[in-house]
Amino acid sequence: MTTAFAYFQRARIYLTLAQTPAALRDLDQSIALNRDFLDAYQARALIYNAAQNYDQALPDYDRIVELDPQNFNSYYQRGSFMKRPANIQRLSTILHRRSSWLQTKHPCWSLAGQLIFI
Repeated sequence: MTTAFAYFQRARIYLTLAQTPAALRDLDQSIALNRDFLDAYQARALIYNAAQNYDQALPDYDRIVELDPQNFNSYYQRGSFMKRPANIQRLSTILHRRSSWLQTKHPCWSLAGQLIFI
């Protein structure tokens, strides 16, 4: 078992014990040890999201999408956060970058992309 995974597992235990600050510390440590540990990013993003700390959750969702471009839940979570007026330009940029990929994988998205970028 890697050290990053051990921290992740302990964070899960802390969460079951409702010790969120301790879980976040262990998730931070897990990510510091393994910058590509998708599960740790997902767990931390969910904690931040549940606490409505969207500014902290967003970089984790960004990283999840980098590591796993087909993780549609992370796209949804980012979109939910970025629909706020202050974030519309950032959302437009991200969707424009991903629109060609979405069109090839999911034709129904092409119409949405056209509507957003008119």
